[in-house]
Amino acid sequence: MNTRKRVVGFLPLFVLLSLACGGTAIAIPSPVAETQAPPTASTPVPEACALITPADVETISGYSGGVANLTDLGEGSSSCQITTANSEFMVQVLVGRGNELILPTQWTVDLEGGAQGIVSSQTDIGQDWITAINLSGFAATMVLGGSAVTLQPDQRIANITKADGSVVTLAEAYEALARAIARNVATGGY
Repeated sequence: MNTRKRVVGFLPLFVLLSLACGGTAIAIPSPVAETQAPPTASTPVPEACALITPADVETISGYSGGVANLTDLGEGSSSCQITTANSEFMVQVLVGRGNELILPTQWTVDLEGGAQGIVSSQTDIGQDWITAINLSGFAATMVLGGSAVTLQPDQRIANITKADGSVVTLAEAYEALARAIARNVATGGY
């Protein structure tokens, strides 16, 4: 059994449950996809913390003091969680071999270096979020959260208050994160 599929399938539920008592986590529950065409074992898969840095998180959110924690998930998969100094903003990126399938309810957006962002519609909120990225032989799945996140589906609110007090939608934050990851991969910045 592919470990990555099992971990990614349960991650959104796990993140939501683990943060239910102390913060807000925004996870996108999506079906676990099989790989389209498995790359060879020699295809390098970068560690998740190499794709996104505390500096990227600070650029996106304005919050500083981010600390990256890498978890090796085995079989070439890893997870990176970057949490800012006071837990205002948290980014988790999971990376594994292969690419995610695009479901009938999803579509793609071209990103830098040939990467494709996979967009999922959040109809309850009225936003479309890039929650996964297909890269060259590997995929990244993203989760955002933290105390700066406001999620009120009944009022159609899904925002992040940046450090300077400005507000961006979760759609804008997910897109900025996806573009940062694609740029880091395309420029070899990992």
